Amino acid sequence: PRSVGAELSEQRTIHSERDHGETTPRQRGGDAGKHNTPMMRTRSPMRQAILIDAEEEYHIPAMARASADTEVVVSVDGVKVDAEEEIRLLRTALKREKRKVYELKKEAQDMIGEQQRHLQRAWLEDADAFNTTIAGLRRQLEISHRECAELKEKVEKLDKQLKERGMAVDEREKALRTEYENQIFGLEVKLRRAEREREMTKKVLERATGAGLAIGEEVDDEEWARAQHEDKGGRKAGGKPTSTSADDRDGDGLNMYEAKIAEKMKLFSFANVLLPESVMSRILSYLDPIPHLLFTSRTCRTLRRLSSSASLWKNVDFGYFHNLTDDAISRVLNEAARLVPLSGATRSISLKGNFKLTDSAVLQLLRRCQRLTRIECDGVYRITGAGVGHIEKMIGKTLQHLSLSGCAQVSPHSLEALAITAKGLRYLDISGCYKATAQTISSFTKVAGDQLRVLRIGGCDSLVDDDMDTVLSKAPSLEVLSISGLTKCSDRSLTAIALHCKKLTEVDIAGVGTSAQSAGVTDAGLTELARGLSSSLVSLKAGWCKGITDKGVSSLSNHTFRTLRYAEFTNCSAITGMGLHTLCRACTKLTYLDVRGCGAPLPRPGGGVKRKGEVLRKGKAMMDDDGDGEDFGGEEEKAKEERFDEEWYDAVPVGCELVWG
Repeated sequence: PRSVGAELSEQRTIHSERDHGETTPRQRGGDAGKHNTPMMRTRSPMRQAILIDAEEEYHIPAMARASADTEVVVSVDGVKVDAEEEIRLLRTALKREKRKVYELKKEAQDMIGEQQRHLQRAWLEDADAFNTTIAGLRRQLEISHRECAELKEKVEKLDKQLKERGMAVDEREKALRTEYENQIFGLEVKLRRAEREREMTKKVLERATGAGLAIGEEVDDEEWARAQHEDKGGRKAGGKPTSTSADDRDGDGLNMYEAKIAEKMKLFSFANVLLPESVMSRILSYLDPIPHLLFTSRTCRTLRRLSSSASLWKNVDFGYFHNLTDDAISRVLNEAARLVPLSGATRSISLKGNFKLTDSAVLQLLRRCQRLTRIECDGVYRITGAGVGHIEKMIGKTLQHLSLSGCAQVSPHSLEALAITAKGLRYLDISGCYKATAQTISSFTKVAGDQLRVLRIGGCDSLVDDDMDTVLSKAPSLEVLSISGLTKCSDRSLTAIALHCKKLTEVDIAGVGTSAQSAGVTDAGLTELARGLSSSLVSLKAGWCKGITDKGVSSLSNHTFRTLRYAEFTNCSAITGMGLHTLCRACTKLTYLDVRGCGAPLPRPGGGVKRKGEVLRKGKAMMDDDGDGEDFGGEEEKAKEERFDEEWYDAVPVGCELVWG
């Protein structure tokens, strides 16, 4: 038998001859091609299109292309050769399409997974920031509750005192009535003396008549006629007053015309004779530029000229209002700019308490005042990183004093950018900026270096002991440091302070180490701090440090007795009268001592200034905690407690303000 290839070749020859009008083997030889003659069937147009596309996309071999126009079915052993080839090609194409679909599906799944992971990371970051803010607000709420409770107690005590002093108030009212009657009698005596001096006043007014007209005094005809009628012959008809005597005047004093002249002369003398401009300028220097100088400039030309002095506008404080908006501050700046050029005069601006202001207000201020060296935005919590960016771009190179206390929305990236520019910074307060990190604060201390004098970073909860060592090692010239509210720090932070900052005069460690993860502040840390700052420490705030006892207070007094003047130990319950006695005996320069919430026995409720020779003894009711008189177990223990209380209070230096409760 012939091969399938030969059959196919013969079949193509037959079709070619048929297309060109030639005779086929069957026509020429009769039955010559009777056996194994292939059956011809023309393909449908759709089938041909499918094969053509498959040929172009999947590179069908030449033999398959030759058979694409017509379908050849060979009856060799009952096998359809072209159909199987086509099926194989179609299956190959189908597999390739499935592979592409699988790859596309896998790529889509990878993209969806990556997007889900990104959203999850963003949600976790927002959740952490929200939790940090909530924690800070909760702490502030607790402090507010405690302060409200203390205020409530004070109000109750004041009400009780007012009730007790009811009779005293009545007696005081009688005394005041008597005093006022005496004052009225004295005024009547002065009035009689004024009547006797009226003749001299008359001569002065006659000489001042011309001056009054020169100043610009105008009197209408009706007023002049009324004055003539009241003068009862003291004037000449149609003329001005010539001479009058005390008898010609009635008991009501000067007549209308002369009174107006006197008033005008009084103003004239005040502006030009009695007060020189140097004195008036000195008086105006005690006024706030906004709003007082603005109001003063509207009164007269002289005061407007004096109020426009650039020396009076160096420090502008908007804290007088507390509720300014962006539009209001724009109007105020426009009015002030008409009075004095703020760009060359103003060096300091304070926006304290204006919680409605935003980044737009900061931008307006910086555009008006381009030579600022000091800006305070305490409590303006709507300021964000954009506002800090305006400060960095416009006054960053000249900035020396920056206060952003309570601006919780400020981002750490904007602060780091500002730190690079503010090389002359001397004062930095970012207390309550919860987003600030150790890297943020380190960037300020690294750039400012020895120039930085004041650093307040209370409430930046992310800082730990290792961060404090990194931050303080680059600021050896600090004089004031506040780390209050750093709940994750402990004694190691106090050791770092004593090691790196030898020039500190004020230290605030209130509330440090109060979290459960921290070991807290103890006597050891306070001892290291006092030893390192023995020659410079003037003020110490150590409230809410439960780990400080009498031992730590004694160490503090032993090292800082020459310099310490201000001390706060609010709610340090482990401190008793023994520690306070040692502190008061050693630190004789104390001017303020706060022992509210300490474990020491209290002399009396409230507080006050210790005066010379004052000795305060506690009575039985004050020593008793619950008022039943049975808390101390016996007469000996009670007498010992009384003697001990007298000793620690008597040791308080004279002139020291003692606060307890």
